[in-house]
Amino acid sequence: LDGGDGGHQRRLLDRMGRPGTLERADAEQLADEATRLAEAEAVAIHIAVCDAAGHLILYKKHDDANVISGDIAIAKAFTSAGTGAATGDLTARTLPGEPGWGLQHMASGCLTTLGGGVALRHNEQVIGALGVSGGSVAQDVAIATAAARILET
Repeated sequence: LDGGDGGHQRRLLDRMGRPGTLERADAEQLADEATRLAEAEAVAIHIAVCDAAGHLILYKKHDDANVISGDIAIAKAFTSAGTGAATGDLTARTLPGEPGWGLQHMASGCLTTLGGGVALRHNEQVIGALGVSGGSVAQDVAIATAAARILET
């Protein structure tokens, strides 16, 4: 996207009104990138972007995305914002006998360990999260991870 020089990130962060925050315009760029990636793979998805506290900033979907994936995309973003981890990375820690067993059943069902949620960071601080749902778990993970790269250095 930026020729590998980090210029896109600098431009993105220079626009941010408050250092260490994620604003609506930034969420729209993330969603646009996720949409572009999904369309290149012919996958209809739901996209959710939230701030570091898990509050929804943006929700977007393809017209033909399946109905249930909307809530899942939001849960993926909420979970990643709250844990600072990719949702798929939590799966092993939430199996029976593990310390996180049952995590996915807490917060009135707003948490998930399905892959496709990624935390967004600036200077190692979580500033928000992106959740993608609608494809296979592998597709959701690939789209979310690649879209989130627009914030990387």
